[in-house]
Amino acid sequence: MTEHTPDAPDGPYALDDLLDAARAGAVARGHNEVTTGHLLLALPGRVPGVEPGALAEAVEQVLASHTWSRFPVPAGEFPPLSRYAGDVLTRLAGDGPGPLAARLPLAVLECEPTGPGRLALHALGLTTRRAHRELLSAAAG
Repeated sequence: MTEHTPDAPDGPYALDDLLDAARAGAVARGHNEVTTGHLLLALPGRVPGVEPGALAEAVEQVLASHTWSRFPVPAGEFPPLSRYAGDVLTRLAGDGPGPLAARLPLAVLECEPTGPGRLALHALGLTTRRAHRELLSAAAG
């Protein structure tokens, strides 16, 4: 599997780099869509309030048990974004405080009612309230 780490995780191309890395990760795993779990795995930098490596382990476990939809591949980029991954990217494209490593988990928790990303974050004990607290802490310090 090819590792992809953006040079400037919070620069002007951060979301493009995140999406490219998430798509590469989905292809490497043989998955037919990019989920919020893939976005979390592609995230450069440490997630505030989460031990290093714990997020990747939780996401990998959830992805391994995820039921993949079978659908015709639409025209456009492959693999396509899941509905919730698209919602997360739209949310992140707006201006927001704090680094991408703080905003992405919060966006997953706010946009996805269930699915790989949210399940992995919940497995780590990360809730929307805790993510807000961690985000404010990261922005302040």
